[in-house]
Amino acid sequence: MQRFLDTGLLPPESYISYVGSYRAWAVVIAIAALVTFLLYDVLKHFRSKLIARGIWPYVGLLQACAMAAIFIHGLTLGTSMISDYFMTWWIFLGVLLVPCLVVQVVRDFKVSDRTKTEV
Repeated sequence: MQRFLDTGLLPPESYISYVGSYRAWAVVIAIAALVTFLLYDVLKHFRSKLIARGIWPYVGLLQACAMAAIFIHGLTLGTSMISDYFMTWWIFLGVLLVPCLVVQVVRDFKVSDRTKTEV
C-alpha cells in the first residue's frame, strides 16, 4: 500500500520504480516464482491424476526453478548483501540449495518412472 501512496503506481510497476529498470528482471522472476508456488496449491488437489499421466515430476521441477529464482532474487535485491557476512551466508545457502533441489527433482522423476511401469 505504501508503494502505491508513494508512487501512484500499482504492482509490478511500483516495485520496478523502487528497484530501478536495470533490476526489473529480478522483480519479474520473483512474481513468476510466486505464481509457481501458488499454482502448486491448486495442482496438489489433482496430484493422483497428474502422477498417473506422468506430469507431476514437472510440477516439482517448476517448484525447484521457483526456489532458484527466489534465491537469485534475494541475491540481486537483498539490501543486507552489502555485509560480507550475509553475502557469505547466502552463498553457503545457495551451495546447499542446489544439491537439495537436484536430489528432489531426480527422486520425483524416478518415482514417476516406477509408477508408469507398475500401471
